[in-house]
Amino acid sequence: MTREGIAASRRVRIQHLERLLRDQVTDPLRKAVLDGIFSPGDRLTQRKLIELTGVSRTSLREGLQQLQAEGLVEPAPRRGLQVILLTETALAELYEVREYLESAAAELFIANASDDQVATLAQQLTVADCDDGPEAPRRTSTAICSRARETRSCDEYTNRSQLGSS
Repeated sequence: MTREGIAASRRVRIQHLERLLRDQVTDPLRKAVLDGIFSPGDRLTQRKLIELTGVSRTSLREGLQQLQAEGLVEPAPRRGLQVILLTETALAELYEVREYLESAAAELFIANASDDQVATLAQQLTVADCDDGPEAPRRTSTAICSRARETRSCDEYTNRSQLGSS
């Protein structure tokens, strides 16, 4: 390759960022939903969210599609998306499923974790039992799921169940 060719190839290289732009958009939107900044039933208009985030319409759409796939937002009655509204029946079903999933995740955790990790989890569960804060269930679920095999499923159910507890 000629000197000019080498110089040109260096200019064309794409810098690999640690995180995708979609994830940089999705993460704060997810946090806003889970923290209650956007309440259940709030309509999420692209115009408003573009003003808030300062990102392109395409990146915003990708982020919202991810939140929809996670079950945190749903189509609104008249165009657009809204933060999911959990009915009492849906919430009861969610907690029933959560009970089974947490039991299975705890079994997987114990099977895959070291003795120190099991002791740390036991300590976290004790603290969570005494903690009435909204982050307690999420910390417990995250700790259990950290060593379970199917972390994506754990994350999705943890996000949805947190909506029901806020």
